[in-house]
Amino acid sequence: MKTFIFDGELDNDNVKGLITEMDKVPSEENIVIYFTSPGGSGFYANILVDYINRNSERFEIYCLWQVSSFAFDIILRVKCKVVISEEAFATVHLFSNTLEVRELENPLSVSTYLKKDADTINKKLLERMRLGGFTKDELKLLKNGGDILCDSIRMKHIMSILKGENE
Repeated sequence: MKTFIFDGELDNDNVKGLITEMDKVPSEENIVIYFTSPGGSGFYANILVDYINRNSERFEIYCLWQVSSFAFDIILRVKCKVVISEEAFATVHLFSNTLEVRELENPLSVSTYLKKDADTINKKLLERMRLGGFTKDELKLLKNGGDILCDSIRMKHIMSILKGENE
């Protein structure tokens, strides 16, 4: 078994570095990732989820501290074993992106596309949180741009509901 520590933003350097190192591990050897992250890019979160899910039985993820935003989304979507310690917590909020306001009137602009993409991602996130037990008031708070802090008990509850539905 090979162990890695991921402690940082979900960005190009960190995710690429982790995957580069995991690629060096022989395919018959299992991988443990101690995972803590405030979140980051959804693009890089998707890459990590895809990488792990291609051979999920060889991975275990241990969440010992902060696993927020897209990092929390990762642990909800991976198919490997995920362990959440009593000290773990997550901040859940909607995805955002930088847009050029002047381009939003043009249906063919990149900003219009990115807004539609963010709306689609947020709709999926809100549905996952609804299925995971968030109340109407909490969903409204998220829709209005607020944050919800989840302790380890709630994280485990959300994960067990969502993973149970996906199996």
